[in-house]
Amino acid sequence: MSGILSAVFNSKLDLLNQEKKGSFSETSNFLKSEKARLSFTASKKAYSDDKFINGFSHLGSIRASASSVLDFAVQKIGGGQSSGDVWHSQEKNILLIAFKGTDNATDLIADLGIMDKIRGGGSDFEEGNGKVHSGFYKTMKGMKSELDDIILKFPDAEIIVTGHSLGGAVAELYGQTLDTDNVEIISIGAPQVGDQEFKKNYSKSLSRIIHHADIITTGNFGYVHPSNKVYEVGLSSDSSFSSLKFHGLEEYEKMIHRFDDLDNQVIYRSEEHTSELQSPCNLVCRLLL
Repeated sequence: MSGILSAVFNSKLDLLNQEKKGSFSETSNFLKSEKARLSFTASKKAYSDDKFINGFSHLGSIRASASSVLDFAVQKIGGGQSSGDVWHSQEKNILLIAFKGTDNATDLIADLGIMDKIRGGGSDFEEGNGKVHSGFYKTMKGMKSELDDIILKFPDAEIIVTGHSLGGAVAELYGQTLDTDNVEIISIGAPQVGDQEFKKNYSKSLSRIIHHADIITTGNFGYVHPSNKVYEVGLSSDSSFSSLKFHGLEEYEKMIHRFDDLDNQVIYRSEEHTSELQSPCNLVCRLLL
């Protein structure tokens, strides 16, 4: 129990350290954008056998080799294999890549708790600088070659890379490996992926969609998030502490849909709210309720 309390406590402190959050209007506009809508659709399709996206052709599903995830505790994703799906719109000239995540947040937390991956361990990020989570990185590497080959066939296409949960983590890593600036990465409910050196050298455009009470996105598991461009979709009425309840993609969909009908009830970590959270007593008392 103490470990869970510690993770939740640290999750709040991690959020406080983030420097840039979208205002209400910025978040609203972003969530209504074509890129955000496509990201949600593709992330949902990555979980499904139905790959149809209007206006896009499905180019195939890429599965990570079994050897790439041997030391990755989460073996239930895709029946033991992680996967990525690729679509292309000839009309829009958009290449859409979505990585499958996991709704089994308990399994994901178990992997995040492996000590050699979160306390000074991890893998060197060969395509750049810093260290990253070994499991996420090896999963990405198991699909990278095939995905790169597809991208080479569309040299002028705009690339959107996305995913929910573990899929969001893989998207953040894969997007950074691409040798182009014509890429937009949008992660949904993604956990931390790398160390401070990785964050410092992260050069791609990354937007993170989070909920303040989703322990996977806000939990301090030993790494940091590579981007401070954060779009918060939670409401003050949802919860005052982190849990697994708000992690599922269907929960994020609910929040996005209701977002359109609300005014400034959305939490953006205002100065007043930040001051309140900075009190350890407030945090611990809430956790014990």
